[in-house]
Amino acid sequence: MIKLFAADMDGTFLRPSQDFDEARFARIQDAMRKNGQIFVAASGNQKPRLQRIFKNFPATYFVAENGGVVAGPERTFAINAFSDDIAKKLIEIVMPLPDCHLLLATPDMSYMLSREPEEVIAGQHEWCPHLTVVDDFLPVAHQVVKVMVNCRAEDTEPLMARWQREMAAFANPTSSGRGDIDIIPKGVDKASGLRELGRALGIREAEMCTYGDGGNDISMLDAAGRAVVMANGSETVKRHADVIAPSNQDQGVLSDMMQVLGL
Repeated sequence: MIKLFAADMDGTFLRPSQDFDEARFARIQDAMRKNGQIFVAASGNQKPRLQRIFKNFPATYFVAENGGVVAGPERTFAINAFSDDIAKKLIEIVMPLPDCHLLLATPDMSYMLSREPEEVIAGQHEWCPHLTVVDDFLPVAHQVVKVMVNCRAEDTEPLMARWQREMAAFANPTSSGRGDIDIIPKGVDKASGLRELGRALGIREAEMCTYGDGGNDISMLDAAGRAVVMANGSETVKRHADVIAPSNQDQGVLSDMMQVLGL
């Protein structure tokens, strides 16, 4: 029996309009509550944004920051952060990059530099509700769970390949493939976050069902007993699926969950 359903957000659970069918999800949550099952938002997004998305569903669990923060309705289970020295080293590596925009994330806050264009900073407020603009990253480089780099789409794969070599000893660069690269601590990903949550709640990986569409979802798709990839997912990611569900636009996660739950 599936005891835990975990879904990526952008491109998977959320429609392109950044919303979802709350009435259908309420029916699903009622059924899960009766069965003792839980739903996990497993995302590269920060916990404050995920909490805002699910403000009407307080029973939701979170694997935020691609595994950097693991939390439930009433407690935080794990914060997987870089040491301060490693965080400062990462800043030194990514700061000189041309044509890139940088964001530093801690469990509840995010930071951008004042040198960034105003329109870039304004565009991040939707994704990072607790965004602060600073002149220097170093004074706030404490308990950093993610360094986010927004680059040109064509630079994504070369930067990923380079950083996976250069940072192999201390960091895990991961990407959804859309010009965004998340650099998170070595050994941390969505699968590790779900394992931590599973250990705390007594849920085995074989009892998990995961939903994804991008490269940063592969680890949790491979770890789960049942892996579902959206029709809009990449062909590479689809090779990791047990099931192909309708697209995020068609609310494929909700459709599949309702089928599994017999609704």
